[in-house]
Formats: sequence, C-alpha cells, structure tokens
Amino acid sequence: MEYKSTSSTIHDFNFIFSLIGQKNGFASSKKNPAIKRITEKYFITPEEAVILAYLNHYRGEEILWKKIVQLFDKEETAQQSTTDLIGRGFVETRELWSGAYDVCFKISPGAYTAFDSDKPFMENGFDDCLAEIISCNTTTIYDDPWITKFTRSLNRDGNQKLKEAYDQLHISELNESQQKAFWAVANYFAKNFDNEISIDDESTDGHFLENLSELVKRGLVEITVFENDSKVIKEYHLSERAVGLLFKGRNEIIKYDELAKYANIIKCDRITKKELFFSNKEEEDIEKLKTMLSKEGFDRAKSILERQKRPASIISLLWGPPGTGKTETVKQLSLATRRDLVLFELSKVTGYGWGTTEKCYRALFRAYKYIAAISDRVPILLLNEADTILCKRLRHMDHAIDKSENIVTNILLEEFENFNGILLATTNLIDNMDEAFYRRFLFKTKLEKPDAKARFHIWKSLIPELKDSEAHELADGYVMSGAQIDNVATKRSLAEFYFDGDRGKEYIEGLCKEELATENGSKLERTRIGFHL
Repeated sequence: MEYKSTSSTIHDFNFIFSLIGQKNGFASSKKNPAIKRITEKYFITPEEAVILAYLNHYRGEEILWKKIVQLFDKEETAQQSTTDLIGRGFVETRELWSGAYDVCFKISPGAYTAFDSDKPFMENGFDDCLAEIISCNTTTIYDDPWITKFTRSLNRDGNQKLKEAYDQLHISELNESQQKAFWAVANYFAKNFDNEISIDDESTDGHFLENLSELVKRGLVEITVFENDSKVIKEYHLSERAVGLLFKGRNEIIKYDELAKYANIIKCDRITKKELFFSNKEEEDIEKLKTMLSKEGFDRAKSILERQKRPASIISLLWGPPGTGKTETVKQLSLATRRDLVLFELSKVTGYGWGTTEKCYRALFRAYKYIAAISDRVPILLLNEADTILCKRLRHMDHAIDKSENIVTNILLEEFENFNGILLATTNLIDNMDEAFYRRFLFKTKLEKPDAKARFHIWKSLIPELKDSEAHELADGYVMSGAQIDNVATKRSLAEFYFDGDRGKEYIEGLCKEELATENGSKLERTRIGFHL
C-alpha cells in the first residue's frame, strides 16, 4: 500500500513508483525531475532510486529478491544497485528458507526517518574530491566502494571544477577497473610529482598493464620505454593535459626540493629589479620579447602559432660575448612578466651511470611541463650556456660516451620539437651549437658589448656620484661590458674597507685597466677620450 506523507522526498518516490510498470516507464523516470532530485539529494543512481521507490510503496513489507529483479532488464543491474544500497545502510535484508532459498528486502528505519523528514542520510561522500585524490592511498582507491563514493561526490557543490575536468577527460567512459588505475596514477602524481611509475612487464599484474595501456591509448597517461641492464622498462606518468585539468592552481603539490635535482627554481618575486642598458636595436628586440611574454602577449602569440599549426611556444636565443647581460636580461624579463624561472643546471643532470643522463633530461622537461600546467602563469625555462647543452652531434662515434651524447642531443631535439611554453637560452659560443637547434629558435637576439651611450648610463647607474663629464670619459675611454663595469664599481665600493684615500675617477681608471688586462689575456682596448663610439 502506498505510504502518504507531506515529505517532498516521499512525494518524489511515489511519483517514480507510478512510472514503474508502464511502457518505457523506467527510461522516462531517469529523465524526470523527481528522480534527479532524489539522486542528487542522496547520492544514489537512478536504478537505486527506483528500488527505494518500490520498497517505499510497500512500506513495512519485506520484498523478495525476484520482485526486485523484475524492475530491470538485467539481473546484474539489480545486483549491483541493491549491494550498494545495503552497504550504505539504505536497505536491510533477511534470508528466507521456505522450501527454496531466497532473500527479502526492506528500507532501514534510519532511511525511513530521513525520507520522512527530508533530511540527508549517511552522507559519507567527499566534500573535496581533489583533496581526497591528493591525500588518499592506492589501497583505498582499490577498495570496492571508493569509486562509487568518489563519482557520486563529484556532484557536490565544492567539486564543480573537478567534475568539469572529469567530463572533459571522459573518465565516465572507462570501466571501473580502468577508472581505479587512472586515479591511482593521479594519486601517485600528487604525492611524487615528477617521478614516474616504473614497470617491468614480467613482474607486474597483467590486468593492471591492460588498464594502463587503455589509459595511454586515450591520452590520459603517457609512457616512456627504455632499456636498463638488458631489461625493457616502461615508465608511466600522468599526461600533461590531465595534470592541467585536474591540478590547475594546486601549486602545493609541486615538489620544489625534488626539482632541485634538475634545476633551480627562481620565484619571480625573489628577483631584484635591475636597470639594464642596451643599444637601440638590442633594446627594441628585448622590448618586443617582453611584450610577447606578457600575459596578454603570450595568449595572443599562442593563438597565432596554433593557427600556423605550430606548438604554442616561444623559443628564443640570446647570444653574444661574455658579460653582456644575457642571463640578467632573462631574469629581468621573468620579473617584468611575473613568470617564475626554471634555471637549467647542466651539472645536475649529467649522470655517471649508463642511461642516467638521458633519463634526467626527460625528467627535467616533463617537470617543466607539469609546472606550466599547474601554475596560473607559464614559467620560463632557461638554458644557460646553451652551447654546452645543445652541442653538435658527433659523426664518428667510437666510444659509448659518444653514443650517449648523441642520444641526449636527439632527446633534446625531440623535446624542442614538441615543446609548449617559454624557453629562453643564452650562449657565448653560438658556433658550438648544433644547427638543428639553431633553426628551432624562433627569435635570436645578439647582445654586443654596450656602446658608449649605454656605457655612460651604466656608469651613472652604478656610481651616481660621478659627474656626467667623468662618466662620459670612462664610457668613451674604456670599451667594457656591463659585467666588467659592475666589477669595477663593486671593487671601488669595497676599497673603503682597506683605505680612506681618494676613490675618484683616477682610481676608477686604474681598476678599468686591471679589468681589461685580464680579459682573456687580451691587450688593453682603449679609444681616444673625447670621441664617442
């Protein structure tokens, strides 16, 4: 007998029951607002809502299993739905033996109380599903109820962003086993960031490998294959797209201490503002680069590059003699565009074991991609002294180390080809670079030693007390790089620790001569005072 109540929940159950038995009744109920309200209120499936509606109609009576099965086309649907309702406390069961074994079902008293008062019942979902992914462990993910609880919790108010990512990645198209494998990889990423899951096919569960293969096929997980001690090792890691959709803005999962193995991370707000002086042409090129690296400029550049069917990347080379401010220019660009700096350290990725260096290079670029995907603003990857990194390939490989160097070069070429983001490189020795890399730099800016006009401004900025005439004489008389002028100014300042004597223009000129005399053993280069370059 139908139970009458003023409860909106009971009213919805009664309406759902009215559809049961009608032609296409269940299909209609799945689209009905009543079932939508019930499923969202109690985090249950439409099938489970139908079972509860049926049991509620016969309130107080015990309903046999065969009656429940008749509600659906497949017995498996009834089995899965009732098992979950029992596990969550909505339904109670009792075994019967009356000549044949059977089971009967009824709604639990606690659930009835909740339905009658329109209150939630046993809310054991996750208010923050992303926090659950970050904090749980793999064993928890593989517990049977976890996926069901997680999927239902995505409908809660605090999980809209993750639900959007879930839909964009088409996770619902995966079966339960594949979903568990995906969230296990996501959980591993959240805890380890740039480390990969290394798998030896011979010692790994075949079913798990099948799930990973499906995730790779769908672009949710990426795979790297290499040999180690005559064994084929497969390394799996979360795809860049999946990282961006799932973890955007969650900078706390970036393991900066781990990244120190490959690079130095310089936060843009830690960079000291410094005024740099260039010739007119150089300044024009740097300003163009700064505009392109601004938030609006980079977004526009990406859309243009995508129309050209090119990777959404800005790859630029700054080259020229030592001391011309190449590295400092990159730092100031980082500060001006509010982009953190990932500073490549060659010594940190050069391993001694076979294959170690290659693995570290891949890990470095993967870590950069992850930081770019998570950060609100894409960082800058800086390859300092790029000639030592992007060196020419060897044509005659007589030793294992020669082959290894060529493998590294090929890895870097592949990374350049598929690079998305901002990569700036500096070099003093451009002729030592492999031509294949040189072609991949979209922009190339040569920074020469500053001209007399720029040298004048550098002198005035470093030693403000100099008279204009004195600064002009020093600028015209000594052809020096910005770094050399900075050295002279620093030594002049430090001189006050040693003596209190005059530290004026003549003293500065002496320091200039010393600085130039030690410049690669070269002769003093000086022009006649009074003539501007």
